[in-house]
Amino acid sequence: MVFKIGSPGCSCCGLCACYAFDGNGIDSAGSRDLTATNPLYTAGKLNQAASFAGASDFNYSPQSTCFSPGANNTWRMWFWFRLDTVPTFDANGGHQGVITKSEIDYTPGSPATVALQGEWGVYWRTPSSGYTGAPTDSGTPLTFVYKSDSVATGLHHQAAIQKDVWYFFHWTLNKSDNNGTIYGKRSSDDGDAGTTDAFTGTMSTDPNFGLYVGKNTGTNGENLGQNSGGFAVDNVGFSAQSGSAALLYNSGKGKKCPYAGT
Repeated sequence: MVFKIGSPGCSCCGLCACYAFDGNGIDSAGSRDLTATNPLYTAGKLNQAASFAGASDFNYSPQSTCFSPGANNTWRMWFWFRLDTVPTFDANGGHQGVITKSEIDYTPGSPATVALQGEWGVYWRTPSSGYTGAPTDSGTPLTFVYKSDSVATGLHHQAAIQKDVWYFFHWTLNKSDNNGTIYGKRSSDDGDAGTTDAFTGTMSTDPNFGLYVGKNTGTNGENLGQNSGGFAVDNVGFSAQSGSAALLYNSGKGKKCPYAGT
């Protein structure tokens, strides 16, 4: 394999890892296969998807620069996400891990304390009290967070999620200019669910945290789908090269791993 100068952990094409979840956690771009715990699969956006009901997760534990924005001038990750069943309310307001290289420690109280350990993560926050919004709306945002040398728990984006709809998210972090973009699309009507914003400080690698899909190992952390919830995650990819989120979204039809939008 040939490696790209400046991104020693990723191949020359820029695609580091890609997980289609077609009945397994195999990396269709290389050799970073995920270890599955109680894996479940369901009908996905692009063939099958990983299904999460509180007892499943996928893990790649060795440190890899593929999963670290701080190790690459340009870093991207993307995934398809669907909420099937809204979790019941949790008095602890637990954070469920969607795709993470971190953990969130959460202690309820007035005020509550939230601490991110690791590098970055996409989390689902289980509400701690009732919600009276539209029946198709979860009332809970999908949350994109990061850690840097100047921000302990940086909130980069939140996206409200409707039930039974596939969403596509593409997260780009550029170390050279500290700019980040989250391209988010609701496939039912091409509605926007993303943002462009700066992030603060310098991110670095943390070898103490591997990649998880479907788990938060922190204090009061939860597996995705805990509290009688249900979720599906499909086509999770990572790249250390610029690429097109719109090409990956493909007008709502998606593009299957190992395509990287280049």
